[in-house]
Amino acid sequence: MPLNRAVVHLLAGLCWIVGAANAGQAAQPKVVRDLIWVWGNPEMAKPGEHTAATYAQASPLQRARLLGAPNIIMAGAGLPDDDQEADRLTRSVLDLPRIVWEIAADEHHAPPFVYTKRMAQVRKLADKYPKIQAVVLDDMSTVGIDKGFKPEHIRQIRALLPGKYRKVKIWGVVYTMSLNRAGINDYIKELDVILLAEWHAKNVVHLEKNVAHCERLFPDKPIVLGLYLYDYGGGRRIPRDLLAKQCETALKLAHAGRIEGIEFTTINNDPEAVRWTADWIRRVGDQELRSDAGKRSLKIDKFYFMFHPVCWGMGMRGNEPPPLPAGVRKEDYLACYEWEKVVNQRQKDFISQMKPNEALIMFPISSCKAMLDLEQHAAKVLGRRCIFVRGCHPDPPAAWAKLSDAIKRFLQDEKLEGKKGYLKDVPPQIRKELAAEIRQACQVLGYGWKTGGLEVLHTSRMFALDIQNQLRAHGLTYDPATVKSEAFGEGFEQCAMTWKAMTVPYLGLASPADNIFELSVSGARFLVKAKFKERVALGHDICLYLWEGQDGRPIGLYARSWCRLRDPQFYAHVPLKGLSCEVWSVAAYGTKLWPAEDSRIKVVRDRLKVPVLNGIRRDATDGAFYVIGNDIAFDEFRRRLVESAITSQ
Repeated sequence: MPLNRAVVHLLAGLCWIVGAANAGQAAQPKVVRDLIWVWGNPEMAKPGEHTAATYAQASPLQRARLLGAPNIIMAGAGLPDDDQEADRLTRSVLDLPRIVWEIAADEHHAPPFVYTKRMAQVRKLADKYPKIQAVVLDDMSTVGIDKGFKPEHIRQIRALLPGKYRKVKIWGVVYTMSLNRAGINDYIKELDVILLAEWHAKNVVHLEKNVAHCERLFPDKPIVLGLYLYDYGGGRRIPRDLLAKQCETALKLAHAGRIEGIEFTTINNDPEAVRWTADWIRRVGDQELRSDAGKRSLKIDKFYFMFHPVCWGMGMRGNEPPPLPAGVRKEDYLACYEWEKVVNQRQKDFISQMKPNEALIMFPISSCKAMLDLEQHAAKVLGRRCIFVRGCHPDPPAAWAKLSDAIKRFLQDEKLEGKKGYLKDVPPQIRKELAAEIRQACQVLGYGWKTGGLEVLHTSRMFALDIQNQLRAHGLTYDPATVKSEAFGEGFEQCAMTWKAMTVPYLGLASPADNIFELSVSGARFLVKAKFKERVALGHDICLYLWEGQDGRPIGLYARSWCRLRDPQFYAHVPLKGLSCEVWSVAAYGTKLWPAEDSRIKVVRDRLKVPVLNGIRRDATDGAFYVIGNDIAFDEFRRRLVESAITSQ
């Protein structure tokens, strides 16, 4: 990774703070009432108190109170052009916990459907009123499309809600009668939430079937079920049996976790329907929902871990790199940056092609445009199958690295300076768990290893805790015995290896995570233009990664796919007879370690002793050691490395 780790952690920590603040906007629904929304029409409101008989003329807040519903959609004419009026109307419903605003284009539901001014209003309101959860496109699947509204207009709206405004979701009203309309799937794909509505009361008997249709085609799209208190398709009052049928269907789907909301709409006065619905909400509103309510359970069969994908881009200052350490060449940094841009697009394409039973666990870094673009793309394509891990456990105090017995002091000295602060965010039970793991490792390895191992241990365990909590919140499940995983990101042999090494076993997975080089970027100049050839699975959960360099020389790297603190350091013993080769590290974008004076790479009995990368930063032996062949065919080089003995000595 090209930037020092302190900067990386600072930026990741800032992202976590923003993410945590955003995540706190909407509490997890606990009872049925929490899921209920009311359609408000500010432009229809008449002064004074209202009853069920004058429901249509009630203000949005009064409508919510008449029905006994907590959440409001400010609809009808939508968000007004006048900022002061928009602010006044928003303040009028601030007693309610969640607010959605209907939006029209700057030209009001007319081509060319430009939303620049409208979304500037939304951003301003969202800054001031965090209860604003979303914007809604009313009649999107009917009137909107008829007037020329296109999927790219939804993308335009999303682009105008960047960064912290991504918390504002985009809802679209999709009528069940539109589900078979040509091209409708292209529209739904761009939405964050489907507001599924039945225009014809006679068809409410098919509500569950239509929900299942959306679930099948868009398994990650939350569904809010829109229920009418008037039969607009039939031009009549809604029959009591059909009113009851749609409400009971919605209740069943809510308890099953298949819908995230129930929304009631009418702009007609039918006091009987209003009173019946209000009574129904009173009767069922306090029914408890299961913990994953609003998130139908989805089983994940494969996880992809994506680490720090913009390490070079985040450091750029326009067209120039940041100040570089001594010995680092500008052209090396820029070459990796150009490579990174290509890989970022490849990552987007990969995300777009992920299967419905696969999930992405992304570890963002910084808030630069490239990072935000990746986050936005992943969130839009994957929905709840994308989890962002933004928290970062602090590094061990730098002074510990100077102690001769740092690990023993950490275990035995409760007054060790900095220990209390280092562990303050670690739950007591996890502290005990990790202390036992450290003691077990010391029984095997002694106390002579570095504090980098402590850092990876505690950070990985907290990552796993965060991931598990988010999986539950997203309604995602997995079978630890069968689920598979892979990892990618930056640097290929650095963070992308390090942060999955212990996180994967802490998640309880029975199988390790190999790395995908094609979706990664390395800081080694000899890999920038290299052709990746193969990933070979060896014993001890080790993979041999193989390339052909731009100069035609074969390149190999031994790396473990996961590692625990107590695990031994493995070595590949490569026979040197008839083999001319070198060993390089990624230091300063490529440094030859062997043959070299005072090299830490040793030759034992005519075999080159190459440390296998563990990725847990336990000691100096744990690094990426690339073997590069000279004057040898790739196939012969591969054979030698694959057949080399691997031992823990």
